[in-house]
Amino acid sequence: MWAYALYKHAIVTGERAMAEGEGTGRTGDRLKQLRAFCHAARLESMSKAAERLDISQPAVSQHIRALEREFATPFFERRGPRITLTPAGAGLYRLAMPLVQGVERLPETFAEHVNGEAMGEVRVLAGLTASAFLLPDYLKRFRAVHEGVKVTLRTVSACSTTARWISRWAGWRPCPSGSTSTPSAP
Repeated sequence: MWAYALYKHAIVTGERAMAEGEGTGRTGDRLKQLRAFCHAARLESMSKAAERLDISQPAVSQHIRALEREFATPFFERRGPRITLTPAGAGLYRLAMPLVQGVERLPETFAEHVNGEAMGEVRVLAGLTASAFLLPDYLKRFRAVHEGVKVTLRTVSACSTTARWISRWAGWRPCPSGSTSTPSAP
């Protein structure tokens, strides 16, 4: 029910803004707010979201507070530097993250559509042996076929280091079983 209320509020607010001639400015602000919100939710940290977005931590907090004021509901429970999503925040995350990801991938998607070429980034995290002996030939062939794709290779040496690198670098959190999962739903 609250998800419908959020949706209806967004529609009414958007229609009111358009009627008042604020449509274009508010859309840009809304995108900034949603990007800040989604990255903070995924990374469970305002500071990490600020780092990822290359803006200040107070700017991330302001964007999120503006959303919370507009929708009249808190999206995060704040406990010191740690934040967790409220039920309303989890609902907004499910609605907003596909939009934010789509906008962030727009240049690559457009290039693929117009030019027929793949673009983007591939991050490879591998052990020392694989990095030194197995991957160079594969990566060389991959780059020859996919020139528009940026390939980044990180070499790690120990299992505990691997979990830390995955968490920090790729944005994944280790599962209790030791496998990894993407943070699609916080």
